Amino acid sequence: MPRVLILQACTVPGDEIARHADVNETVDVPKDDALTLARLGRARFVSRDDDPTKGDLTATADDKDLAKRTAAALRAEASAKATAPTVPGLAEQIAAAVAAALAQRDAVATAPAV
Repeated sequence: MPRVLILQACTVPGDEIARHADVNETVDVPKDDALTLARLGRARFVSRDDDPTKGDLTATADDKDLAKRTAAALRAEASAKATAPTVPGLAEQIAAAVAAALAQRDAVATAPAV
């Protein structure tokens, strides 16, 4: 099976079940699937010998560098989301605003008609 470098996160076929492959991951996939992933731009062949086009779909140094930078950016974004500051007491403020709106609605609904 040819080895491919993943340029875009995608699902790759496995021996028994398909699995997720992340950017900058190198995986072995069946020949036809490797060619399909490469033609779609989601992967590049690691070895020129595996590439049926003999070079057009083989990973270049720029492809490898792009995959590394993309993976680093995705990790940084995930880390930033995980450590994003939260507004203290936001849930309490929302609950108080909802309670006030419901109380106002109930007051209007029970007010005598003029």
